[in-house]
Amino acid sequence: MDNETLRRLQLLELKVLKDIDRVCKILNIRYFLIGGSALGAVRHGGFIPWDDDVDIAFYRRDYEIFIKNAKDLLSRDFVLENYDTNEEYHLCFSKVCVNGTVYTCGDIQKRNVHHGVFVDIFPMDAVPDSRIGRFFQKNFAYMAYFLLRGEPLKNAGAVLNCISKMIIKILPRKWARGIGIFCDKMVCRYDQDKCGSISNIYGMASYEKETVPKEYIGSLVLHKFEDMECPIPEMYHEYLTHVYNDYMEYPPEEDRVSKHEGEASGF
Repeated sequence: MDNETLRRLQLLELKVLKDIDRVCKILNIRYFLIGGSALGAVRHGGFIPWDDDVDIAFYRRDYEIFIKNAKDLLSRDFVLENYDTNEEYHLCFSKVCVNGTVYTCGDIQKRNVHHGVFVDIFPMDAVPDSRIGRFFQKNFAYMAYFLLRGEPLKNAGAVLNCISKMIIKILPRKWARGIGIFCDKMVCRYDQDKCGSISNIYGMASYEKETVPKEYIGSLVLHKFEDMECPIPEMYHEYLTHVYNDYMEYPPEEDRVSKHEGEASGF
């Protein structure tokens, strides 16, 4: 993607973010930037120059309020999509997509989902304190992931990869989807008030990297992001250090590339 197209994409995603921000103020709920978007806010005051998406999260309770009400409150230019709104949707988090645009990457072209420019919306879920609790939560997340996608795991270890392949072959698609949604509900069943950690369980990093002490997220603080003031984790230095180590250091030149590559049009 050339730099001009990338910048147009970023500005359109910023427009989506502003509408999400507006809706959250109406609902009196809190979202916050995470991952590369939080890093961009702190290191660049906006988008990482080569980043092509926006990642935000909600505490689980606020996430549920948002997805319940967003359909009626978002601008007509945008649409919320998740496994409750679209039976073909294959992820355990939501997206707000831009109507009239195309931005396809990965395997999305073969799926009957919205193909427009999007902002990812993740739930932040409580993580149990015990090792056995974390074991089950992590593996329920693996199951939810591959059952909803309808594809076997590839990087979960030889045993889980093999088991997931067998299950996908045996189960009818409708059953697999239903069990996947059940597994997702098991992932998020823990009480945030009784757990010391929190995680973007379906994020791009590993379960261990995405899991942080809940005080890192805390009450949130506002930080410049382009021409907005956006919430980011209260202890953002500790959060970004946990996820990225020396987060103020730029990656090598060859790694400064967009994460998603595919057809892009309508913006």
